[in-house]
Amino acid sequence: MAGDEKKINPQVKKFEIGRKDLREITIYPLAVGDTLQLNDIITNSLQDFFATKDQPDEAVVGFILKTINENLGKIIEMLTCGDEKGQDALSDLTHTQSGDLIEIIYHDNFGGVAKKLKDLFVMEKEKFLSERSSPDSLSDTLSTDLNTSLDETSEKGE
Repeated sequence: MAGDEKKINPQVKKFEIGRKDLREITIYPLAVGDTLQLNDIITNSLQDFFATKDQPDEAVVGFILKTINENLGKIIEMLTCGDEKGQDALSDLTHTQSGDLIEIIYHDNFGGVAKKLKDLFVMEKEKFLSERSSPDSLSDTLSTDLNTSLDETSEKGE
């Protein structure tokens, strides 16, 4: 039945993970709510990271590993709509694959949107500036009831 067929979001991607044997997982675009949650995770992680600036390198590395351990699993669950358990996926995910996954997250969820918003703001800024810089038409400000010419006015003034 053609009416029962579901449309698949064209932004859905297949992604292979695995250290020895590869397996495919499905990556979905983030919902706005997930994006806000991801933003909170990133913001909190960055604030905590900058608080470690005076720490020895070992402490910073420990912080990074702890942050990844606490958050990457949650992010994977968001990306897979819960089809993958975060910690299970982390066990199969290599560093190179995690970098590729981060690139997909950025490109598919933030990069295109950021460019569209920037283009929109530039377009609106140009429109706003052109409206403000264009001189008002004289016909809008002059009265058509006045019949005095400039020549008559200058003769009367002399």
